[in-house]
Amino acid sequence: MLAYDHSDLPPLVFQSGQYALAARKPREEVRLGATPPPECSYTEDLLGYLLGRAHYQMLFALRQLLNTQALDERSFFVLSVLSIRDRLTLNELNAFIAYTGMLATDESMASLESQRLVALETHDGEERYVLTADGREASLRQIALAKAVEEDIAAKLGAGDAMALKLLLKRLIASSDPGMPDLWSPR
Repeated sequence: MLAYDHSDLPPLVFQSGQYALAARKPREEVRLGATPPPECSYTEDLLGYLLGRAHYQMLFALRQLLNTQALDERSFFVLSVLSIRDRLTLNELNAFIAYTGMLATDESMASLESQRLVALETHDGEERYVLTADGREASLRQIALAKAVEEDIAAKLGAGDAMALKLLLKRLIASSDPGMPDLWSPR
Protein backbone atom coordinates (compact mmCIF):
# COMPACT_ATOMS: atom_id res chain seq x y z
CA MET A 1 0.00 0.00 0.00
CA LEU A 2 1.22 3.46 -0.86
CA ALA A 3 0.68 6.45 1.42
CA TYR A 4 -0.03 9.93 0.19
CA ASP A 5 -1.03 13.35 1.47
CA HIS A 6 -3.62 15.60 -0.09
CA SER A 7 -3.64 19.38 -0.05
CA ASP A 8 -5.58 22.03 -1.91
CA LEU A 9 -2.43 24.15 -2.07
CA PRO A 10 -0.64 24.30 -5.42
CA PRO A 11 2.41 22.06 -5.73
CA LEU A 12 5.84 23.43 -5.02
CA VAL A 13 8.19 23.08 -7.97
CA PHE A 14 11.98 23.24 -7.99
CA GLN A 15 13.58 24.39 -11.23
CA SER A 16 16.97 25.88 -12.07
CA GLY A 17 17.93 26.22 -8.42
CA GLN A 18 14.78 28.06 -7.35
CA TYR A 19 11.40 27.16 -5.92
CA ALA A 20 8.30 28.11 -7.85
CA LEU A 21 4.59 27.70 -7.34
CA ALA A 22 2.61 25.94 -10.00
CA ALA A 23 -0.66 27.55 -11.05
CA ARG A 24 -3.66 25.68 -12.36
CA LYS A 25 -4.46 26.32 -15.99
CA PRO A 26 -8.19 26.78 -16.50
CA ARG A 27 -9.86 23.89 -18.31
CA GLU A 28 -11.73 26.35 -20.46
CA GLU A 29 -11.20 29.97 -21.45
CA VAL A 30 -11.92 32.49 -18.71
CA ARG A 31 -14.36 35.01 -20.11
CA LEU A 32 -15.60 38.08 -18.25
CA GLY A 33 -18.74 38.58 -20.30
CA ALA A 34 -21.46 36.09 -21.15
CA THR A 35 -21.27 36.82 -24.87
CA PRO A 36 -18.25 36.41 -27.12
CA PRO A 37 -16.22 39.61 -27.46
CA PRO A 38 -16.81 41.74 -30.57
CA GLU A 39 -14.45 41.61 -33.49
CA CYS A 40 -12.36 44.67 -32.67
CA SER A 41 -8.95 45.46 -31.22
CA TYR A 42 -10.39 46.56 -27.86
CA THR A 43 -11.36 43.32 -26.12
CA GLU A 44 -11.43 42.00 -22.59
CA ASP A 45 -7.94 40.56 -23.19
CA LEU A 46 -6.38 44.04 -23.43
CA LEU A 47 -3.91 44.29 -20.54
CA GLY A 48 -4.79 47.92 -19.81
CA TYR A 49 -8.47 47.04 -19.58
CA LEU A 50 -7.78 44.07 -17.29
CA LEU A 51 -5.48 46.05 -15.00
CA GLY A 52 -7.85 49.02 -14.90
CA ARG A 53 -10.93 46.93 -14.24
CA ALA A 54 -9.20 44.90 -11.51
CA HIS A 55 -7.91 48.12 -9.91
CA TYR A 56 -11.27 49.86 -9.92
CA GLN A 57 -13.13 46.78 -8.68
CA MET A 58 -10.75 46.49 -5.73
CA LEU A 59 -10.95 50.24 -5.18
CA PHE A 60 -14.75 50.07 -5.22
CA ALA A 61 -14.69 47.58 -2.35
CA LEU A 62 -12.15 49.71 -0.46
CA ARG A 63 -14.20 52.89 -1.02
CA GLN A 64 -17.21 51.23 0.61
CA LEU A 65 -15.11 50.49 3.68
CA LEU A 66 -13.45 53.94 3.70
CA ASN A 67 -16.87 55.59 3.65
CA THR A 68 -17.58 53.98 7.01
CA GLN A 69 -14.49 55.80 8.33
CA ALA A 70 -15.56 59.18 6.84
CA LEU A 71 -12.34 59.37 4.79
CA ASP A 72 -11.78 59.65 1.06
CA GLU A 73 -9.20 58.04 -1.21
CA ARG A 74 -6.82 61.01 -1.10
CA SER A 75 -6.84 60.87 2.70
CA PHE A 76 -6.18 57.13 2.51
CA PHE A 77 -3.11 57.69 0.32
CA VAL A 78 -1.82 60.60 2.44
CA LEU A 79 -2.20 58.75 5.74
CA SER A 80 -0.70 55.57 4.25
CA VAL A 81 2.38 57.42 3.02
CA LEU A 82 2.82 59.29 6.30
CA SER A 83 2.55 56.02 8.22
CA ILE A 84 5.57 54.74 6.29
CA ARG A 85 7.54 57.98 6.00
CA ASP A 86 6.67 60.80 8.38
CA ARG A 87 7.74 64.46 8.32
CA LEU A 88 7.18 65.19 4.65
CA THR A 89 6.71 68.50 2.92
CA LEU A 90 3.63 68.84 0.73
CA ASN A 91 5.81 68.43 -2.40
CA GLU A 92 7.51 65.31 -1.00
CA LEU A 93 4.14 63.84 -0.08
CA ASN A 94 2.77 64.54 -3.56
CA ALA A 95 5.80 62.87 -5.17
CA PHE A 96 4.66 59.63 -3.51
CA ILE A 97 0.95 59.89 -4.38
CA ALA A 98 1.02 61.59 -7.80
CA TYR A 99 0.69 58.21 -9.55
CA THR A 100 -2.88 57.97 -8.15
CA GLY A 101 -3.98 61.00 -10.15
CA MET A 102 -4.67 62.83 -6.89
CA LEU A 103 -2.56 65.44 -5.17
CA ALA A 104 -2.68 66.66 -1.61
CA THR A 105 -3.47 70.37 -1.43
CA ASP A 106 -3.18 72.90 1.35
CA GLU A 107 -6.97 72.61 1.73
CA SER A 108 -7.03 68.79 1.90
CA MET A 109 -4.19 68.80 4.42
CA ALA A 110 -5.98 71.49 6.48
CA SER A 111 -9.00 69.17 6.56
CA LEU A 112 -6.84 66.34 7.90
CA GLU A 113 -5.39 68.76 10.44
CA SER A 114 -8.88 69.80 11.57
CA GLN A 115 -9.69 66.11 12.09
CA ARG A 116 -6.49 65.90 14.18
CA LEU A 117 -5.05 63.22 11.89
CA VAL A 118 -1.97 65.19 10.82
CA ALA A 119 -0.08 68.11 12.26
CA LEU A 120 2.00 70.71 10.47
CA GLU A 121 5.41 71.26 12.03
CA THR A 122 8.16 73.65 11.04
CA HIS A 123 11.72 72.28 10.94
CA ASP A 124 14.58 74.45 9.72
CA GLY A 125 12.11 76.82 8.10
CA GLU A 126 10.31 74.01 6.20
CA GLU A 127 6.74 73.02 6.87
CA ARG A 128 6.43 69.25 7.26
CA TYR A 129 3.43 67.04 7.92
CA VAL A 130 3.46 64.37 10.61
CA LEU A 131 0.87 61.85 11.70
CA THR A 132 -0.75 62.44 15.04
CA ALA A 133 -1.63 59.53 17.34
CA ASP A 134 -5.19 59.69 15.96
CA GLY A 135 -3.80 59.75 12.42
CA ARG A 136 -1.66 56.69 13.08
CA GLU A 137 -4.68 54.86 14.49
CA ALA A 138 -6.83 55.89 11.50
CA SER A 139 -4.09 54.78 9.11
CA LEU A 140 -3.83 51.39 10.82
CA ARG A 141 -7.61 50.98 10.53
CA GLN A 142 -7.47 51.91 6.83
CA ILE A 143 -4.64 49.48 6.16
CA ALA A 144 -6.58 46.76 7.97
CA LEU A 145 -9.58 47.51 5.72
CA ALA A 146 -7.39 47.35 2.61
CA LYS A 147 -5.91 44.05 3.80
CA ALA A 148 -9.42 42.68 4.39
CA VAL A 149 -10.33 43.50 0.77
CA GLU A 150 -7.10 41.85 -0.40
CA GLU A 151 -7.65 38.75 1.73
CA ASP A 152 -11.17 38.34 0.37
CA ILE A 153 -9.89 38.49 -3.20
CA ALA A 154 -6.90 36.23 -2.42
CA ALA A 155 -9.24 33.65 -0.90
CA LYS A 156 -11.29 33.64 -4.10
CA LEU A 157 -8.16 33.33 -6.26
CA GLY A 158 -6.37 30.78 -4.10
CA ALA A 159 -2.99 31.17 -2.43
CA GLY A 160 -0.90 30.14 -5.44
CA ASP A 161 -2.67 32.37 -7.94
CA ALA A 162 -2.63 35.32 -5.53
CA MET A 163 1.12 34.90 -5.01
CA ALA A 164 1.72 34.54 -8.76
CA LEU A 165 -0.40 37.64 -9.46
CA LYS A 166 1.60 39.70 -6.95
CA LEU A 167 4.87 38.56 -8.50
CA LEU A 168 3.71 39.40 -12.01
CA LEU A 169 2.38 42.79 -10.91
CA LYS A 170 5.70 43.62 -9.22
CA ARG A 171 7.53 42.67 -12.41
CA LEU A 172 5.13 44.81 -14.47
CA ILE A 173 5.56 47.76 -12.09
CA ALA A 174 9.36 47.42 -12.15
CA SER A 175 9.43 47.26 -15.96
CA SER A 176 7.10 50.24 -16.45
CA ASP A 177 8.28 52.48 -13.58
CA PRO A 178 8.63 56.07 -14.81
CA GLY A 179 11.07 56.83 -11.97
CA MET A 180 8.81 57.19 -8.95
CA PRO A 181 10.52 57.65 -5.60
CA ASP A 182 10.89 54.53 -3.46
CA LEU A 183 8.67 54.93 -0.41
CA TRP A 184 10.46 52.22 1.58
CA SER A 185 14.05 53.26 0.91
CA PRO A 186 15.99 55.01 3.65
CA ARG A 187 16.19 58.77 3.19
